[in-house]
Amino acid sequence: MLTVVTPAALRRLTTVEHVRNDLGLTEGDADDTKVERLIDQATAVAERFCRRAFAIETVRETIRGCAIDHVMRLERAPAFAVRSVALNGGTVDALEYELDGVSLYRLSASGSRFAWRGSMLVVEYDAGFVLPGDEPVAGAQDLPADVELAAIRLVGAIFSASSRDQLIKSEDVDGVSSVSYWVPGTKSSLASPEAEALLKPYRTVRIR
Repeated sequence: MLTVVTPAALRRLTTVEHVRNDLGLTEGDADDTKVERLIDQATAVAERFCRRAFAIETVRETIRGCAIDHVMRLERAPAFAVRSVALNGGTVDALEYELDGVSLYRLSASGSRFAWRGSMLVVEYDAGFVLPGDEPVAGAQDLPADVELAAIRLVGAIFSASSRDQLIKSEDVDGVSSVSYWVPGTKSSLASPEAEALLKPYRTVRIR
């Protein structure tokens, strides 16, 4: 079970400046408020598709009801700071575990890794990426460039829903105007096929 302890104040996967530069949007096309709204919509689409949040949040993850005899793979990644670990209700000292960004290992007195064993393990940790335009956070990685690019492509797709020019597949003006547009097919989940391809490596798989 995963509980968000401290949610991110903002979750935007790109900035107004980056959207304007990449898509060529002017103030006449959309003011900053509209662009921010488009970014929020694109971010929500990306998070829903990937089944995860990208912004940094503090979360509490609990495994209970069974013996924990395996390495604990954290549900949120990349994790960069562990705030507390409790095993069977008792606090585990920071010297007795190790974080590699994805998994949490228990350490013996000699520093060797060994299995977690107990009826309940509770880990509170910080995970996520520093988003474009945000201040650096010690230990945290910047949002991957391809995720931001996917968000920008989604903004373009959402913005073009009225004019459709961003999604033109072909245009033939030879006596008679003929324009065809890309639309999501049976194998496409998102309005932008490029965004979908960019985001696929970041989709999470629920294993418990």
